[in-house]
Amino acid sequence: MHLAPSIVGLAFGSALLLTTAAVGQGRVLVSDGPRNTSTSRLHEIDGTNGSFIATIGPLSDSFGNNIAIGAMAQHPVTGVLYGTSSRAHFFFGSNVHLVTIDPDTAVVTDIGATNMLIGDGISDIAFRSDGTLLGREARPLNNGGLYSIDLGTGAATFLGNSFGVRGGGLAFTTDGRLWSDFNAGRLRRIDPFTGAFISQLIASDCSDGRPGVRVSGAQGLNDSEVLVIERGLTGGKVYRINIDTGTCTFLGDPGLDSVDGLVILVDDSDGDGFPDDEDACPNSDLNETVDIDGCDSGVFNHLLDDGCTISDLIAECAAGANNHGQFVRCVAQLTNALKQAGIISRREKGAIQSCAGQADIP
Repeated sequence: MHLAPSIVGLAFGSALLLTTAAVGQGRVLVSDGPRNTSTSRLHEIDGTNGSFIATIGPLSDSFGNNIAIGAMAQHPVTGVLYGTSSRAHFFFGSNVHLVTIDPDTAVVTDIGATNMLIGDGISDIAFRSDGTLLGREARPLNNGGLYSIDLGTGAATFLGNSFGVRGGGLAFTTDGRLWSDFNAGRLRRIDPFTGAFISQLIASDCSDGRPGVRVSGAQGLNDSEVLVIERGLTGGKVYRINIDTGTCTFLGDPGLDSVDGLVILVDDSDGDGFPDDEDACPNSDLNETVDIDGCDSGVFNHLLDDGCTISDLIAECAAGANNHGQFVRCVAQLTNALKQAGIISRREKGAIQSCAGQADIP
């Protein structure tokens, strides 16, 4: 048995609040081609050095219609990859649409219209910790509006504006701060619920000596760093920006034209916010309360800082016990440690141990 001594999540269930773990270096996908080529494609690049890895395929629906994608984001629980059509593409007429994208085949499935005109467009999208998809207006019709986007219909709802903060990437750092703009060295923090401007950071010129990088896609890497890709007709260079220090590091150039979207795919089998390669329990029991053999203790099933829940650790006790007494002793040791760590109270400790004593385990 092991115990992660500090809590990073809340109770699970219908009121799920996601933890936001560092994304590490999952598959980095980018879209390109909506401006000066007839075909928009999905590519994989190396997030550590910006080099090109492979073209996955043209971004097309099941009928072969090519759909230019301007922004992408992965749902933190389901793992579904969402995208919005580019404002430079007219397949859907004058409206930007929400779609899903198969990351292995590049097949696009339409969900519906956002009701945002392509002249204004959506520069980037990102998921808030409660699972809400946010979109940043590409042009400041509403002074840089922030929108929520319905995953079932695609409809966008205006949340608020930032008075001049426009497009240029939208990304959460893993501490929950939301950043936008990024253009010309500006990094502007905005409120993820109202869109209101909070603060601004001016980043240093990137190490390749080219000031004023215009960003088309961004994603947070950890509490202080964001991976971004440059918008441009002649290339999409990749950079890492440190939010805390304002330094910008040039990583490399994948050699792609008209890059217009970036996403880092994370494998998270149980949807607890911990990537599988960093999760000590990749298939966690995420029930809202700790239940032992049908006995509901009523105690919140806390998520610990190694990706395991209390129920996962109790299951480990059950798997390692040769008899009921060993199981009960293991649960007692576990709950004692949880109480000492301040994760559960004395009453909650007793409730869990009572259920363990009643359980027909092993």
